[in-house]
Amino acid sequence: MTEHSDITLAYLAGAIDSDGCITIVRLTYAVRSGKGRTPPFHEQISLKQASSEIADLLKETFGGWRWDKPAKGTHRKMYEWRAECSLAVAAARALLPYLRIKRQQAELLFKMDRLKEQPREGLSPPSQYRNRWGSITTVRHSMISEEQLRQRETLWHAIKALNMNGNNVRRPLLI
Repeated sequence: MTEHSDITLAYLAGAIDSDGCITIVRLTYAVRSGKGRTPPFHEQISLKQASSEIADLLKETFGGWRWDKPAKGTHRKMYEWRAECSLAVAAARALLPYLRIKRQQAELLFKMDRLKEQPREGLSPPSQYRNRWGSITTVRHSMISEEQLRQRETLWHAIKALNMNGNNVRRPLLI
């Protein structure tokens, strides 16, 4: 990531505050399919908008992925940007001084990043599965402790609660 002006970072932080999402993703496929003992977690920042300018600027500034989602039915074409793992953490660090609404989510990303840097317990016993080409693959996964899993789950639940869009929250009627 190159050095960018305060104005650009403030502009992008405003876009993330309004139309973006800062979250922790928990992937459960490996556990459900028997290929892992604990779900992996990763940090993610994304943005969806009806115009491409900000998504392009985020891609240029921080890297990550940028794609177009075609119009469907009555919905317009959407432009998306996403950064995950270390790219998301780096972007959140750069945007943090300017974030107002999603500041707590960014701070939870940093906590998750620190948790992921802790040493792991060791390797799981070997497990075998048939890969998509039909051959048998043997894998061993690094394992985290129950305490590390509990800490990651706690952060995941906390960021999930912060990101609720209000559909499940009763708000007082303004008369």
